[in-house]
Amino acid sequence: METWQPPQEDDSPDLTPMIDVVFLLIVFFMTVAVIITSDKVEVDLPIAEEAIVPEEVNDRATFTIDETGKLYAGPVLIDEVQFAEIVSERVADTPDFKVYLRADANTPHRFVRDVMNLSAENGAFNIVFGTFQTAN
Repeated sequence: METWQPPQEDDSPDLTPMIDVVFLLIVFFMTVAVIITSDKVEVDLPIAEEAIVPEEVNDRATFTIDETGKLYAGPVLIDEVQFAEIVSERVADTPDFKVYLRADANTPHRFVRDVMNLSAENGAFNIVFGTFQTAN
């Protein structure tokens, strides 16, 4: 005849949920790091002796012109029509809208001038240019 025995209990905590959460956090931070680093097209910014870093960066959209004259909104290649649509929509939403324009140091000025004109035609008159400061 068998005698009754209490069930064997394992007093160690189950670490599976904690390991799942740690892996989810790792995936989240890796994804965010990729998004943060890939939101701009890499260009060689010009150096300006009188460059000043603005204190406020609100109400601004980043556009980039590469050395061949291609225009980007963040990392996305756009054309002049799309640029005009983006700017006019943003100006309608935010009257103080600023265009943050990054142009490669080797970009012909005609491409920068064309974007400046398009910006003004669509109501954005405040343009902030991306440059590097000289080390003093």
